[in-house]
Amino acid sequence: MKHTCKFSILFLGLAIFFTNCGSKVYQGKAGFETTIVRGHAALAVLPFKISVDSKQSPDQINTESQDLSNKSLGYTAQKNAYISFLDQFGKKKYNVEFQDMDQTNALLRKNHIQYDELESHDKSELCILLGVDAIIWGDIHTSKPLIEESETTEKNSRKQIPNKTNASLKIYGQRDGQLVWSYNYDTPSVVGNNVQSLVRAMMRNVSLQFPYKKK
Repeated sequence: MKHTCKFSILFLGLAIFFTNCGSKVYQGKAGFETTIVRGHAALAVLPFKISVDSKQSPDQINTESQDLSNKSLGYTAQKNAYISFLDQFGKKKYNVEFQDMDQTNALLRKNHIQYDELESHDKSELCILLGVDAIIWGDIHTSKPLIEESETTEKNSRKQIPNKTNASLKIYGQRDGQLVWSYNYDTPSVVGNNVQSLVRAMMRNVSLQFPYKKK
């Protein structure tokens, strides 16, 4: 009996630790589940914002080349998040549809919305321009530069590489452009240090909390 009690306490402690470690869900609107979710039918996934800790010395990072790399990684992150959403939608787990990613990016270009303007642009206006009920936007900040999966060496492909990361996925509604839901994902390391593995890990957690899940 004593052994059973000790195991139960240990299991409960581990469960609490892993539940609270590195993730936090925010719902910014009262009645979100009953009012906002039911009114949404189509969502668009935007390119992610990727940034690196500015405390690193200029010798370590060439600002111009890193900005270009981060922009490319932002589109890669968008693609992987979009694929994850489509996978869950294909399994009939979500109540909303997702706008084709290529259409999203084409409409952004058509309306002269630059990648660097996405964070500050009025979110309600973005929803209207894209013809969706809400937009999904990701923000990833790391202590060291991320790389593409194709650049990961075989030796590091399954290895946790130290890289303190703060990532979030946010939903903004068309009605007032305000933040209505977000998921925060923090981790001290990234498998292979590539953006694809990071986004996949985050999206596995998002799928458990996503507000458009079927009941």
